[in-house]
Amino acid sequence: MGNEPITLKIKTLTPLWTGGSDGKMDRVHETGIIGSIRWWYEVIARGLGYYVCDPTDSDTRCPTENKEEKKKYYCPACLLFGATGYRRRFRISISHPEYDKNVLSNKFEVLSGRLHGQRNGGWFIYSGCFGKYDVSIESLDNDFDDILIQLPLKLAANWGALGAKPQLGYGVFSFGQETELSISMFAKALARISSDEKLKKLDFHLRDKANTSFIYPSLKEMFFAKIRFLSTDNEWWKGIKGLKNVNDLAFKSWIDNNSAPISPTVKNWFRYDDNVSKFWKTEKCREGDLDNWLFGTIRDERIASKINISGAYHPIEGNKDLWEFRIWGWIPIQNERCKDFKREEILNRLKKHIANTTDKKWQELLGGFVNSFELHSWREFNSVRDTFGLLNNMNDFIDSLINKVSEVEEE
Repeated sequence: MGNEPITLKIKTLTPLWTGGSDGKMDRVHETGIIGSIRWWYEVIARGLGYYVCDPTDSDTRCPTENKEEKKKYYCPACLLFGATGYRRRFRISISHPEYDKNVLSNKFEVLSGRLHGQRNGGWFIYSGCFGKYDVSIESLDNDFDDILIQLPLKLAANWGALGAKPQLGYGVFSFGQETELSISMFAKALARISSDEKLKKLDFHLRDKANTSFIYPSLKEMFFAKIRFLSTDNEWWKGIKGLKNVNDLAFKSWIDNNSAPISPTVKNWFRYDDNVSKFWKTEKCREGDLDNWLFGTIRDERIASKINISGAYHPIEGNKDLWEFRIWGWIPIQNERCKDFKREEILNRLKKHIANTTDKKWQELLGGFVNSFELHSWREFNSVRDTFGLLNNMNDFIDSLINKVSEVEEE
């Protein structure tokens, strides 16, 4: 806490994507990183019981006003990251290595095997940005504590992703924190910036809990899985199903930086393969199919994917044969589109499919030079599915996500 700036070290494990003015990457944009940190801060705060608004929703975002009493209300996220009438409590700057713009503007294609009219379905994947970054955080408020930034970053580094397009495999990174991190320290820092005493000086009020929490992501309703496998050939990635343009500069950028773009292929299998997707393909909802709600769509209406699948990367530096990828996301307790929504069954099926899929099936997706696939870990609050053990106290659960290191990674 205080005004001394700190510098954090970030290293990409799969490419980082923050977009740009024309939708393409020219560098890492601070605004994209701040937005991503806010998203992780929000899921933690909601997990701790706070109401946090959606800053993209003009009807519900902060500040809300009681015009008769002339009161303005802000949520804990807007009290840190800023909103209309209240600036952000910190400043971030990021070192920018030089990039080859010819690489950044290039893309390669992963085909889905499905047709959209006369056009082959698939995804265009860009190189994104790789490298090591110094992230400088400067306080703009005496009550600001950098743990409010460091702990969300650590959660994203351990289990999720940073930046945009995590559903396409971008954003896995490693992060070395500057100080010891604990949820109790985070909670105290959060309480300071939203205390009655502080808000009274600003003539603000803290927003109360709303009965709409199920429509926003919360750590209570998230899951995190890691899958590991071995490669027996340095060019195993040539066997990724649907992959085209393996000589493209953008694709080579992924490979040269020790990652592989497996996300579209794995997600396509999860969503469309008859043996895997029977449940969400047959369960009909009032306003659409369950698979659109889970995996996203841009047809008719835009629905963001609730399930993200990372690219493959090396979880242990120096072990070039060991690979890992992540499947993580948010499955809320309620689904406004389905009357008989079965959250537990969805999560049971997801874990079962991951754990029981044979090497032979994975080889159909990723080529013949990979084997020994295993579900390395599955984390989920208050669930018997959690491979760490059932934790029904949110503070204990968050601390285990932040600080637990497996014996393999420790070695």
